[in-house]
Amino acid sequence: MLPTDEEFTDKHARFMREHCTHFEESEENKLIYMEIFQKYTSDIERYITGKLTNAIAHFSMEEFYEMLETREDQIVGDVFEMLLSFADFDTFKAIMLSYKKAYGGTPISPSVSPMK
Repeated sequence: MLPTDEEFTDKHARFMREHCTHFEESEENKLIYMEIFQKYTSDIERYITGKLTNAIAHFSMEEFYEMLETREDQIVGDVFEMLLSFADFDTFKAIMLSYKKAYGGTPISPSVSPMK
């Protein structure tokens, strides 16, 4: 169901492409970075919570984050990185910079896979 379903992947990639142009390869973090990170976290958490609440009785996002941290070695690299980006700003910024390098902030076809 998550995070490999097409709807989720498209939502994630669309957000990254739309906002990556604001990010720069620099030690300095601009205020807009945190605003974008907070919006991203909120949007993705809402999506994941909705999907998992429908599938798992008594689902808790807090418990989900705790499980992620303790099971890093059990999760595939790209999947873990994407899930970690929901809670870790530095990971989020690194992914944004990767998108900027790969796509330059320009829209790409939704059929093209954003994760490499």
